Amino acid sequence: MILFTSLSPVEPRFWVEIQEAGFASVIAKPAKSAQLLNALASALGGEQRKTSPTTGPTDIREAPAESLSILLVDDNRINRKVGQKMLAKNGYESDLASGGAEAVRLATGGSFDVILMDIEMPGMDGLEAASQIRRAFEGRPRPYIVALTANAQSSARAAYLEAGMDDYLSKPVDEEALISTLKRSAAFRQAQHAKKISVKGERSWVKQ
Repeated sequence: MILFTSLSPVEPRFWVEIQEAGFASVIAKPAKSAQLLNALASALGGEQRKTSPTTGPTDIREAPAESLSILLVDDNRINRKVGQKMLAKNGYESDLASGGAEAVRLATGGSFDVILMDIEMPGMDGLEAASQIRRAFEGRPRPYIVALTANAQSSARAAYLEAGMDDYLSKPVDEEALISTLKRSAAFRQAQHAKKISVKGERSWVKQ
């Protein structure tokens, strides 16, 4: 069971009661598709979940920093430099792209787990680049694409997610929010991998 609620209580006892009641995780409204995917992956994975007085049951499985391949896309050189330093500070290495077309070329020719995609770029913007990347990976595991934008309005966030982005970070990027996003991307990758193994197993069984 997954609890779907508009409440966000922080009392430690609440999370204990949630676990005792048998809930695998908690999703706050309004929920994003990535959050639902993470919760389902955690519930179906059957792994031991942790509790926290502030965040509740952890439904995101952490992946070692070195296991995430990251592409940072931004047309501003300073933003690329700052972003790469922030990632390195937390143990994450990253490749860089200065525009949408370059991002598409690197993403489709490589094996990135996460793409941190600036939205407003000259030439090909982030939304078009993300759309092309998703089409290129149709039918197979794809990167987790995160929108990076200075537009912090809730309407813009919803528009980016509806346009095909998996997550959203507003500029200037908060370090804690960035790390949380990378953890969600790790869960997304694991869920895709688990689904791929399951499909292969079903096909093998059918052939037998």
